[in-house]
Amino acid sequence: MTLREIANEIRKDWGGNTNHAAVPYLDAMMQMVSIEDTFFMDSGLMIVSYFLCNASTWKGQVARDIKKELNRRIKKNTHDDPCNYRSQLLRERGEINKEISQ
Repeated sequence: MTLREIANEIRKDWGGNTNHAAVPYLDAMMQMVSIEDTFFMDSGLMIVSYFLCNASTWKGQVARDIKKELNRRIKKNTHDDPCNYRSQLLRERGEINKEISQ
């Protein structure tokens, strides 16, 4: 299943209650085939990781199954937790201190 197909399933299941912070990452996933793709300057790993970090309000069996699959894809490519991957990216970009101070 492609990221685009997964994003379609997420939109169908989450519906109009989608967390506004997750929407940009979900939109990006709609343009991607694989977690190894890029969307403008962002890696698929980063986009999926950020989506998962902002999808905590999405509940139910479909949510659990899709989150499990997305986490599996991240771990296959990073051997790490998605939220830790996000922190690692912020540190590398020098943004970790900016985010903490806001």
